[in-house]
Amino acid sequence: MNVYIPSTLLLIVSYVTLYFRVGIFQARVLGSLTAMLVMATLFTQASSHLPKTSYFKMVDVWLLTCIVVIFIVIVFHVMIDRAFERAEKSLSASPPAGLLEKQVTRIHPSGVSSTLASSKDPRSTFVSTSRSNSIQFRPRERAPLYKNLVLGARVVIFVALLVFNLVYWAIVLVN
Repeated sequence: MNVYIPSTLLLIVSYVTLYFRVGIFQARVLGSLTAMLVMATLFTQASSHLPKTSYFKMVDVWLLTCIVVIFIVIVFHVMIDRAFERAEKSLSASPPAGLLEKQVTRIHPSGVSSTLASSKDPRSTFVSTSRSNSIQFRPRERAPLYKNLVLGARVVIFVALLVFNLVYWAIVLVN
Protein backbone atom coordinates (compact mmCIF):
# COMPACT_ATOMS: atom_id res chain seq x y z
CA MET A 1 0.00 0.00 0.00
CA ASN A 2 2.99 2.32 0.40
CA VAL A 3 3.38 2.20 -3.38
CA TYR A 4 -0.12 1.84 -4.80
CA ILE A 5 -1.92 4.62 -2.92
CA PRO A 6 0.68 7.38 -3.53
CA SER A 7 1.11 6.39 -7.17
CA THR A 8 -2.66 6.36 -7.70
CA LEU A 9 -2.92 9.82 -6.17
CA LEU A 10 -0.12 11.07 -8.43
CA LEU A 11 -1.91 9.63 -11.46
CA ILE A 12 -5.07 11.44 -10.42
CA VAL A 13 -3.15 14.71 -9.99
CA SER A 14 -1.61 14.30 -13.43
CA TYR A 15 -4.98 13.46 -15.00
CA VAL A 16 -6.67 16.45 -13.34
CA THR A 17 -4.20 18.78 -15.08
CA LEU A 18 -6.12 18.00 -18.28
CA TYR A 19 -9.02 19.94 -16.74
CA PHE A 20 -7.00 23.12 -16.14
CA ARG A 21 -7.66 26.07 -18.46
CA VAL A 22 -5.86 25.70 -21.77
CA GLY A 23 -4.21 29.11 -21.54
CA ILE A 24 -2.14 28.25 -18.45
CA PHE A 25 0.34 25.88 -20.04
CA GLN A 26 3.00 26.29 -17.36
CA ALA A 27 0.69 25.23 -14.53
CA ARG A 28 -0.56 22.21 -16.47
CA VAL A 29 2.89 20.99 -17.44
CA LEU A 30 4.53 21.76 -14.10
CA GLY A 31 1.82 19.80 -12.28
CA SER A 32 2.38 16.80 -14.51
CA LEU A 33 6.18 17.08 -14.42
CA THR A 34 6.14 17.25 -10.63
CA ALA A 35 3.94 14.17 -10.49
CA MET A 36 6.36 12.38 -12.83
CA LEU A 37 9.38 13.37 -10.74
CA VAL A 38 7.75 12.11 -7.55
CA MET A 39 6.69 8.93 -9.36
CA ALA A 40 10.27 8.28 -10.49
CA THR A 41 11.48 8.80 -6.90
CA LEU A 42 8.81 6.42 -5.66
CA PHE A 43 9.89 3.86 -8.28
CA THR A 44 13.56 3.97 -7.24
CA GLN A 45 12.64 3.81 -3.56
CA ALA A 46 10.31 0.83 -4.07
CA SER A 47 12.85 -0.97 -6.27
CA SER A 48 15.62 -0.57 -3.71
CA HIS A 49 13.54 -2.20 -0.97
CA LEU A 50 12.47 -5.22 -3.04
CA PRO A 51 14.66 -8.26 -3.67
CA LYS A 52 16.70 -8.21 -6.88
CA THR A 53 15.30 -10.53 -9.56
CA SER A 54 15.94 -11.02 -13.25
CA TYR A 55 12.29 -10.48 -14.17
CA PHE A 56 9.81 -7.66 -13.71
CA LYS A 57 7.70 -7.72 -10.60
CA MET A 58 4.08 -6.55 -10.73
CA VAL A 59 4.99 -3.47 -8.69
CA ASP A 60 7.56 -2.59 -11.37
CA VAL A 61 4.92 -2.97 -14.07
CA TRP A 62 2.55 -0.73 -12.09
CA LEU A 63 5.08 2.03 -11.50
CA LEU A 64 6.47 1.97 -15.06
CA THR A 65 2.95 2.20 -16.42
CA CYS A 66 2.24 5.16 -14.13
CA ILE A 67 5.37 6.92 -15.40
CA VAL A 68 4.42 6.23 -19.03
CA VAL A 69 0.87 7.50 -18.51
CA ILE A 70 2.13 10.72 -16.93
CA PHE A 71 4.56 11.15 -19.84
CA ILE A 72 1.66 10.74 -22.28
CA VAL A 73 -0.30 13.39 -20.36
CA ILE A 74 2.66 15.76 -20.76
CA VAL A 75 2.80 15.02 -24.50
CA PHE A 76 -0.92 15.80 -24.73
CA HIS A 77 -0.32 19.10 -22.92
CA VAL A 78 2.32 20.08 -25.47
CA MET A 79 0.08 19.13 -28.40
CA ILE A 80 -2.85 21.06 -26.89
CA ASP A 81 -0.66 24.13 -26.35
CA ARG A 82 0.61 24.10 -29.93
CA ALA A 83 -2.94 23.81 -31.28
CA PHE A 84 -4.07 26.61 -28.93
CA GLU A 85 -1.28 28.89 -30.17
CA ARG A 86 -2.26 28.21 -33.78
CA ALA A 87 -5.90 28.98 -33.00
CA GLU A 88 -4.92 32.26 -31.34
CA LYS A 89 -2.76 33.23 -34.33
CA SER A 90 -5.53 32.45 -36.80
CA LEU A 91 -8.03 34.51 -34.77
CA SER A 92 -5.71 37.49 -34.63
CA ALA A 93 -5.04 37.23 -38.38
CA SER A 94 -8.70 37.10 -39.44
CA PRO A 95 -10.52 40.31 -40.41
CA PRO A 96 -13.23 41.75 -38.17
CA ALA A 97 -16.56 39.95 -38.25
CA GLY A 98 -18.41 43.02 -39.51
CA LEU A 99 -16.58 42.92 -42.83
CA LEU A 100 -17.47 39.31 -43.57
CA GLU A 101 -21.11 39.29 -42.64
CA LYS A 102 -24.08 41.45 -43.48
CA GLN A 103 -27.70 40.77 -42.75
CA VAL A 104 -30.53 40.88 -45.26
CA THR A 105 -34.14 41.22 -44.11
CA ARG A 106 -36.75 39.55 -46.27
CA ILE A 107 -40.50 39.59 -45.90
CA HIS A 108 -42.37 36.41 -46.69
CA PRO A 109 -45.74 36.70 -48.50
CA SER A 110 -47.45 35.71 -45.23
CA GLY A 111 -46.08 38.89 -43.66
CA VAL A 112 -43.42 37.20 -41.55
CA SER A 113 -40.08 38.92 -41.65
CA SER A 114 -36.88 36.95 -41.38
CA THR A 115 -33.21 37.73 -41.25
CA LEU A 116 -30.75 35.91 -43.45
CA ALA A 117 -27.12 36.28 -42.51
CA SER A 118 -25.11 36.22 -45.67
CA SER A 119 -21.38 35.91 -45.62
CA LYS A 120 -18.60 34.24 -47.48
CA ASP A 121 -19.25 31.18 -45.30
CA PRO A 122 -21.58 28.82 -47.20
CA ARG A 123 -23.08 27.70 -43.89
CA SER A 124 -25.05 30.90 -43.27
CA THR A 125 -27.86 30.89 -40.75
CA PHE A 126 -31.57 31.52 -41.05
CA VAL A 127 -33.24 33.09 -38.04
CA SER A 128 -36.95 33.84 -38.04
CA THR A 129 -38.06 36.98 -36.21
CA SER A 130 -41.71 35.99 -36.06
CA ARG A 131 -43.45 34.95 -32.85
CA SER A 132 -44.68 31.65 -34.24
CA ASN A 133 -42.98 28.31 -33.68
CA SER A 134 -40.68 28.38 -36.66
CA ILE A 135 -37.67 26.31 -37.46
CA GLN A 136 -34.31 27.94 -36.97
CA PHE A 137 -31.39 26.73 -39.02
CA ARG A 138 -28.01 27.35 -37.51
CA PRO A 139 -24.74 25.99 -38.80
CA ARG A 140 -22.85 23.58 -36.67
CA GLU A 141 -19.68 25.35 -35.76
CA ARG A 142 -16.54 23.26 -35.72
CA ALA A 143 -14.78 23.20 -32.40
CA PRO A 144 -11.16 24.36 -32.51
CA LEU A 145 -8.54 21.64 -32.71
CA TYR A 146 -7.26 22.29 -29.20
CA LYS A 147 -10.72 21.67 -27.72
CA ASN A 148 -10.95 18.38 -29.57
CA LEU A 149 -7.47 17.46 -28.33
CA VAL A 150 -8.42 18.26 -24.73
CA LEU A 151 -11.53 16.13 -24.96
CA GLY A 152 -9.64 13.34 -26.71
CA ALA A 153 -6.85 13.39 -24.13
CA ARG A 154 -9.32 13.17 -21.28
CA VAL A 155 -11.11 10.22 -22.84
CA VAL A 156 -8.00 8.37 -24.02
CA ILE A 157 -6.19 8.65 -20.68
CA PHE A 158 -9.29 7.69 -18.70
CA VAL A 159 -10.05 4.65 -20.86
CA ALA A 160 -6.39 3.56 -20.88
CA LEU A 161 -6.20 3.77 -17.09
CA LEU A 162 -9.49 1.93 -16.70
CA VAL A 163 -8.45 -0.92 -19.01
CA PHE A 164 -5.00 -1.16 -17.45
CA ASN A 165 -6.43 -1.34 -13.93
CA LEU A 166 -8.95 -4.00 -14.88
CA VAL A 167 -6.28 -6.17 -16.49
CA TYR A 168 -3.64 -5.48 -13.85
CA TRP A 169 -5.79 -6.22 -10.84
CA ALA A 170 -7.32 -9.28 -12.52
CA ILE A 171 -3.82 -10.70 -12.96
CA VAL A 172 -2.61 -9.68 -9.49
CA LEU A 173 -5.65 -11.03 -7.66
CA VAL A 174 -5.72 -14.31 -9.59
CA ASN A 175 -2.06 -15.07 -8.89
